[in-house]
Amino acid sequence: MKLVTIFFDLEAPFLWKNEDKFDLEETIENISEVLDQFKAKAVFNTCGVVADKFPKLIAKLHNEGHEIASHGYAHENFLKTSMTELEDLLSRTEQILQRITGEKPMGIRAPWLATNEKSYDVLRRRNYVWSSNEYVPFWTTKSRVDFGRSSYLEWMLGEAIYAFKRFFQRRTPFRKDSILEIPLLSPMDIYCIYPFPQAQKNSPESSLEEAHRILVRHYESSKAYFNLNFHEHIIGTANRSHLLEKILSYLSEQSDASFVLPHQIASSLC
Repeated sequence: MKLVTIFFDLEAPFLWKNEDKFDLEETIENISEVLDQFKAKAVFNTCGVVADKFPKLIAKLHNEGHEIASHGYAHENFLKTSMTELEDLLSRTEQILQRITGEKPMGIRAPWLATNEKSYDVLRRRNYVWSSNEYVPFWTTKSRVDFGRSSYLEWMLGEAIYAFKRFFQRRTPFRKDSILEIPLLSPMDIYCIYPFPQAQKNSPESSLEEAHRILVRHYESSKAYFNLNFHEHIIGTANRSHLLEKILSYLSEQSDASFVLPHQIASSLC
């Protein structure tokens, strides 16, 4: 049986300059309906500022059985904060999420996957059970476009580097001392949907079809574990929810696939 986890990075685009406006509550409701259609539970890596602004939304996701994890407070770069600042922002987010769900988050994904050993020391001190920050090198739509602009020699070199990195990258959950690290086993939506998606604009159907092929390809190349990695303001807006529905439909049809949450993986490996 292959265990499949669905990650959503629930961020704070309303804080960012020049970001397309969209209805966060409606977007999450649409995502929730698609998940429910396939009886799939997901983990929402949630910025504290989002939870603070939309507590009923986070409570609803929690009550529906989805896992609520930390994604920093306001999408900070952990590598650009002091360890004291990191402690403070994680504590602040934990308190907000615990007030809403009644539970301290067990897991965390760093914004931009930006971590180092010092930041992991902080995560260990704060007793996180799992994290998901290791990014496996992927063949994506954007990389194909980039290689298409290169010479044949550059393209071949890129292929070789990709294969080398992927061969040596761990592709199943593994321990970093007390923390279970769950590597990203498929590219994020921003890397397999091209051109870069805008909340108020549909993506070309050909781009969504290509993204689906990429995700299926990575599922087929995975072993005992697989995960999908999305952003709510990407996969849940405009016509991109069709991609979410299509890939979940594909996975639900696979006899060897079973949807699980990160804390369940961590518990099974204790």
